[in-house]
Amino acid sequence: MVTVAIAGGDFRFALEDRDWTGAARVRLDPHARLTVRPGRKGVWCYLAVAGHIAVSLALGSTATHIRSALGGLKGTALQAGDFLPISVPRVLEPPLAVFMAPWSERLGNVIRVVLGPQDDYFAADQIAAFRNAPWTISTRSDRMAYQLEGPRLKHTKGFNIVSDGIALGAIQVPGEGYPLVLMADRQPTGGYPKIATVIGADLGKLAQLRPGAQRRFQARPSCRGRRGASRSGAAVRGPHRS
Repeated sequence: MVTVAIAGGDFRFALEDRDWTGAARVRLDPHARLTVRPGRKGVWCYLAVAGHIAVSLALGSTATHIRSALGGLKGTALQAGDFLPISVPRVLEPPLAVFMAPWSERLGNVIRVVLGPQDDYFAADQIAAFRNAPWTISTRSDRMAYQLEGPRLKHTKGFNIVSDGIALGAIQVPGEGYPLVLMADRQPTGGYPKIATVIGADLGKLAQLRPGAQRRFQARPSCRGRRGASRSGAAVRGPHRS
């Protein structure tokens, strides 16, 4: 027996003769079958085991990175029939506990961002297009990047920069002009201008959007040192805080 916790999008769960939606902690007896199916919304669901997944370490981690075929079970996604060995399993009571998780309700049609660090590679009308357009999540999106469909953004200073670090939620605009929001499996550095960065509080809202969903960006101005004014024209008197 082992206890697992499950949470994420609005998924539907079933175990033996019980079914429910929402985050839960559940005990799995030998030969039990826990079924997870898509619900009304959400892309990702997470399952945590009260114990350790006993697979070989890759770079000190048991995680799987599919693009580089590292970690987990042979560096690949789980397939039907795969067996994950669990060491030091723990059992917690009660057998089923469903949790109220109001924080998982990610309401609203706006994703908040901070402009920059390379928003100066785009003219004012392109910044306006980025802010005002409805952007659609592409079917080509994955854990590395969410690709956005909408107006094609044009660069004023070219689309190549000296490669620098990529923060979670950074929005790159490559040469074809369609933004990429860099997600959990993003590369460590990149050489395309980043027009904005999604704030941490809204990353989960974006991550759980299904392909075809539309959202707009609400942008705060960037601040680079002490140039005296932000893009909106307001005087800058100190460090910008998000």
